[in-house]
Amino acid sequence: ATGLANVRTLALPQLAELLATPLASAGDRRPLTATWGAALVRAGLVEARPPLSQVPATAAVEEALTLTFARLREATDAELRALEKRSARAAAVIDRFRDHRERLEGHLDRHDLLVLAATAVRDGRAEVNELGPVILHLPRRLGRSDLALLEALAARTEVVAVLGVTGDPDGDRPLRRLVEQLEPVLGPALA
Repeated sequence: ATGLANVRTLALPQLAELLATPLASAGDRRPLTATWGAALVRAGLVEARPPLSQVPATAAVEEALTLTFARLREATDAELRALEKRSARAAAVIDRFRDHRERLEGHLDRHDLLVLAATAVRDGRAEVNELGPVILHLPRRLGRSDLALLEALAARTEVVAVLGVTGDPDGDRPLRRLVEQLEPVLGPALA
């Protein structure tokens, strides 16, 4: 058989931004840029309490906090409170995370876009039919909001995940976690 295929390649956050457009454009919040996000992390470091206040505000510290804040974005209030109690350092990081969330008011971060996209897909406001099948290619880590979007998409269109297996039990440990996360959404894994 011959023919043409039109393939569009997007990372999951880009797909979320595309799908969230109907809801995001209705509000007055703007998508957060990496530059503005980094500036807000840097501004928040000025008011950090010990022991975080004793760490020099370098680009590496800003990057580490940016990644940490992105992961903490998926946490519930109860999970944040539990983390906060673990150590003075954890409490200082959670304090800066909460400050960062306040500074982000008026902006949509990656988590917000994923949540809006899942809502738009579930409510039928996103044009899912134009997408065709969605192929999740070699994901490394999926948060709750990623999974919520994939679940919403799977209810409306075909979603397939391609996972890379190394054959090494230690190397494949993160893969097993991904399979555990994806099977309830996409069905049993095929070998």
